[in-house]
Amino acid sequence: MSQVTGTRRSQDEDRGRGADALRTAPPPRIASAATALPEHVYRQEEILAAFVDEFLPVGSPRRRAAERISDNAGVDTRHFAVPLEQLRALASFTEANEAYLTAALELGERAVRRALAEAGISPDEVDLVVSTTVTGLAVPSLEARLARRLGLREDVKRIPMFGLGCVAGAAGIARVADYLRAWPDQVAVLLAVELCSLTLQRDDVSVANVVGSSLFGDGAAAVVLLGGNRRGAAGFDDRPEAGPAATGRTRSGVTASGVMRAAPGEDVGNTSGSGVPGGIRMSGSGSRPGSAERDGAEAGHAALPGTAGPAVSNAAPAEAADGGGSDVGAARLVPQRRSVEGLRPADGVGALPEIIATRSRLYPDTEDVMGWDIGASGFRLVLSADVPTIAREFLSKDVVGFLADHGLVAEDVGTWICHPGGPKVIDAVTDSLALPATALAHTRESLSALGNLSSASVLDVLRRTLAQPRPPAGTPGLLLAMGPGFCAELVLLRW
Repeated sequence: MSQVTGTRRSQDEDRGRGADALRTAPPPRIASAATALPEHVYRQEEILAAFVDEFLPVGSPRRRAAERISDNAGVDTRHFAVPLEQLRALASFTEANEAYLTAALELGERAVRRALAEAGISPDEVDLVVSTTVTGLAVPSLEARLARRLGLREDVKRIPMFGLGCVAGAAGIARVADYLRAWPDQVAVLLAVELCSLTLQRDDVSVANVVGSSLFGDGAAAVVLLGGNRRGAAGFDDRPEAGPAATGRTRSGVTASGVMRAAPGEDVGNTSGSGVPGGIRMSGSGSRPGSAERDGAEAGHAALPGTAGPAVSNAAPAEAADGGGSDVGAARLVPQRRSVEGLRPADGVGALPEIIATRSRLYPDTEDVMGWDIGASGFRLVLSADVPTIAREFLSKDVVGFLADHGLVAEDVGTWICHPGGPKVIDAVTDSLALPATALAHTRESLSALGNLSSASVLDVLRRTLAQPRPPAGTPGLLLAMGPGFCAELVLLRW
């Protein structure tokens, strides 16, 4: 008996030491983010015509309504996995899902390879891979099919997620962070692949489907995350006082020599001989510079911030019309300013954003707000007009409460990484939190260039954020998204 007791005491002591080690480990960090996009790029008006010409005559009241929805979607161009003419020819869900599998694996592989390269991580160092998708079905799941192609270890842990939709990018980061807190010496990869165009119902002229055909695009995104004890994995000194490595990184745009370059993490299918900078195949003529995501030479390390300075200018928010307060349903929530104690930068950290805390919120009686009706023709979109109202009245309250729990208010947040659900949702988040007009600039840019990529969108916004000069060490950031459930995920970051 005494021997058993002694053994039990020893195990308890080991558990205590292990718990202490976990409590003292630094938070998980985001090492890189990359986006992979299909080569077929179309302007908004081309996509609308392709989906409604057969059913809505030009000049008819319903056609004009569809055109207004398209014009107000905040989208300029979108990438599609297959050409429009081939998309129209898909006769069944079986054909659409076969196209999904082919494109999803190709895009997913490109996104993960680029994210790993930019993080300085080899595939055999990855301990966990999480995949998320809601626009196609794959059993075995995507990450299982990609494991050998990528060179992942045979003992890599896998978690496929399905059903979270637009919130899955943020939820994936949050759940991976949970894992890395328990395993702080490990490396994880999150992969999101969404081919929304393959779900569009060509014979459905409902408002929800017209909105979907005006808003959603195709793409993949991958994020590499490091456990808190995994130091220097990217091959550089990530102390806040250390300058960035000389990477030759540029932002997306035209250089002095007129060559179009990719921003860090961008990866667009290269079509040789297309005649368009970066190999982009633009449908039609007269493509505008900057209207599509570009490919190009290796642009450097997405997670290596440049010179110090805020990534987004967050001026003090204007007071609400009712004088402030934090009542539920208020047009604006301007809480009393609080201390930022508890979010001071940890020693030796600053270049890569740390994941300080996460919060999940599932709203009751909202199952019919967003999702799929799944039938013989595939995925039929369910989308309520209540989404902006939920964002305005409930998400804003949750954000305020989450920040307050960490001694923060919205004006303390230097970087906002928000899923681009649509212009009304973006406006609702901006207005309800009294954010500066520039706070969600990367969100609007992503929506304009790519449309809504469902789970991959917030990861593209993250990529755009990481490509900018880093904020001062210790600056709080907030990554957030909403999706089917109806639910929200919040991720508190610290640079």
